[in-house]
Amino acid sequence: MFLFIYILLLLLLFLNINFFLILRLFDIIKLYLLLSYWVFFFFFFFFALLCFAFLFFRYIICIKLFVDRFVYFLNDLFLLLLLLFFFFLLYIISFLKFYFLKLFIYFILIYF
Repeated sequence: MFLFIYILLLLLLFLNINFFLILRLFDIIKLYLLLSYWVFFFFFFFFALLCFAFLFFRYIICIKLFVDRFVYFLNDLFLLLLLLFFFFLLYIISFLKFYFLKLFIYFILIYF
């Protein structure tokens, strides 16, 4: 992604296109990246919540009071929380990637 934006910036600079047009193009790219990360996060977040609700109501409706079933429920709950933590961590990494991409673009625009 960095290489693509860097090549695009160099191409636009070598073609002597208006500098404000370049800034507008990067605003569009930043908006697209921000929206794609939010859609990605909400899709997996609500998917994990839906899985949690399914597992929770499955055990509530069936009323499994045996010890082994409760252990299975705790195991499923732990795996689901681990999945939720993984997607939250993935969202944080994606946000940091977007933030560093923004800094990289500003660095190119300021120093070149």
